[in-house]
Amino acid sequence: MRILLGLIIVSITIGIGWLGAEISRSALIFIVDLFQILPSPNNYGYFDYLLSHFMIYTLSSMAFAWIAIFLPMIIFKKLNIKVSWKPSIYFLFIWFALIQYKTSMMILSTNQVGSILMKVVIVIANLIGVFWILFTAYKSIDKYSIISDSENKEINEDDS
Repeated sequence: MRILLGLIIVSITIGIGWLGAEISRSALIFIVDLFQILPSPNNYGYFDYLLSHFMIYTLSSMAFAWIAIFLPMIIFKKLNIKVSWKPSIYFLFIWFALIQYKTSMMILSTNQVGSILMKVVIVIANLIGVFWILFTAYKSIDKYSIISDSENKEINEDDS
């Protein structure tokens, strides 16, 4: 039951995470554009352009994954509801891997993005953002879980 609850909640927060990523990406693009308007002693070159897009796509992907896994982990810990988060993280890893593969193929095959270097930067930024958060969530399961190790073993034995 605790595994199913985690999977259902994470399935719901995927949609909320996607919305959060779109909002954060728009906000980050606005902020980057704002800094481009301000006078600076340096010219805004191609490296700066790549770096800013790397940051935009990394941070928006991190927002997506954070909302999908950490938000429910924090809420359920505050409510003292026991959930086994490892299966949810495994599910998100597979889901994000499939989505990132599909998105990467779409980005690399389109002509709307620009140079091949920009396409590769966007793909790498998305991958780093999503999988860094999943890795961090996996490493911090004990912090956000109210289930002890002995209870976790019992849950895994009961579900088998």
